Amino acid sequence: MPATRPEFARIRLAFGKSAYFRALPPATLDTLAAASTLVHCPDGPLHGPNEAAQTFWLVLEGSVIVSWPSAAESVPVAAIGVGSFYCASSLVEGGMTVTEARAERHTVCATMPSERFRAIARADPAVAALVPKLLLQRFEAALSFAADAVSAKLPQRLARRLLAHGLAVGQDLGSTDVELRISQTDLARMLGASRSKVNEALRRLQEVGLIRIGYGRIVLVQCRGLSEIAGGWVPKL
Repeated sequence: MPATRPEFARIRLAFGKSAYFRALPPATLDTLAAASTLVHCPDGPLHGPNEAAQTFWLVLEGSVIVSWPSAAESVPVAAIGVGSFYCASSLVEGGMTVTEARAERHTVCATMPSERFRAIARADPAVAALVPKLLLQRFEAALSFAADAVSAKLPQRLARRLLAHGLAVGQDLGSTDVELRISQTDLARMLGASRSKVNEALRRLQEVGLIRIGYGRIVLVQCRGLSEIAGGWVPKL
């Protein structure tokens, strides 16, 4: 029985805590976990652009950096952290990716063949109903980040991006000590700002006790305080 595999409990817990999947019935969460495999991702590329989306990834530990390819250099656009998934194209029959993905150090994922995920969706009404919601959430997140880029000042953009990653873990605004695995260099490029300006904005948040900065990671100490700076609705990512 798949549920007897040593990794089943860890994968099942991850699906159950994820803000994207936790509302599914327990039996459905069992099915998703049983169909998944635990993978310790090597530090480096996971997926390239214009490739068939053959795998669904749920992040259990670490993060997956998603970048937009360009002629000069790929541009990081998102850090897919604990509780979130890559990639939305895997939910669609014949889906192709337009992004690149690389795993940060010590990243662990639950993976499932895309065909298997879609087969579960065809057989399980709860998953079938969830798929369009997942696609809509990703679309709304992209619109939100595009709007932030042209209308929000750096402190607000920074707070909104940090919260977006934290909410995917399944935490709420009352949560404390939510760890995000992301480098300050990648974060600066995602925000379209210089590293020095982003570092200064991060230090200010740390000085007032809202975050704690570590090597390759940022801990959200007070999500509610960040939400006051972020203002308005923040999408989970």
